[in-house]
Amino acid sequence: LRPTVDQMRGDVVPAIDGLLDPDTEEALLAAALIARAKVERTVPGHDPAPLRARVSSFLRRDLKGADAPRVAEAAALALGLLGDAGATNTLLGLALDDEEGRAHVGGPVPSRLRAFAAYALGLLGERTPDVDVRDAVRRGLLEVLERAPSTELDVRIGAVRALAVVPFPRPEPAARSRRAGVTRLDPATVVARLWRFVDEDGSVPADRGSALLRAQIPIAASRIDRDL
Repeated sequence: LRPTVDQMRGDVVPAIDGLLDPDTEEALLAAALIARAKVERTVPGHDPAPLRARVSSFLRRDLKGADAPRVAEAAALALGLLGDAGATNTLLGLALDDEEGRAHVGGPVPSRLRAFAAYALGLLGERTPDVDVRDAVRRGLLEVLERAPSTELDVRIGAVRALAVVPFPRPEPAARSRRAGVTRLDPATVVARLWRFVDEDGSVPADRGSALLRAQIPIAASRIDRDL
């Protein structure tokens, strides 16, 4: 049987919250971050802002040990699982390794964390009902894909896979965004930009990295293209 809302609020959430502590063993803390984000969305009328701030604090930790990076990576995924629009800029900053992302981490963003943040953006876009937030996520992911160097294969693949999970609603609302002067991307435009990326990689001798990336593009395009 599924726990009731009262049980979630009174028993499950406090139990997980007790694990969100810097002194918790890293692997357990990473699991708790993911679990807490999933639980938050099951509680009606939840306000994600306090949890978003708490989760974000684990992006920057001076941990020593084999499991240390897992905490920051789990925190990034948790922000995506929350589906909270307020985390969009944080995740995009991490994925792009820009000034905002580095401020959260306390220095250059590791490549693996960038990849996790890119995919987390897709999870956020999948969960939010706001079509303008989804559009901002798609634009951000395309920027990540186009700006990441070829040596950062995980980042590029993370961005491609994330684009595949951000849904276009049926029917798509009017293209004009609430943001002044911005027209939302349509599926055909996203697919076309992905396909140009394949053409660019296809024009040079294929190494293992470019071959793996090219293999992701048709899969993502087919999922984006299903509503065309």
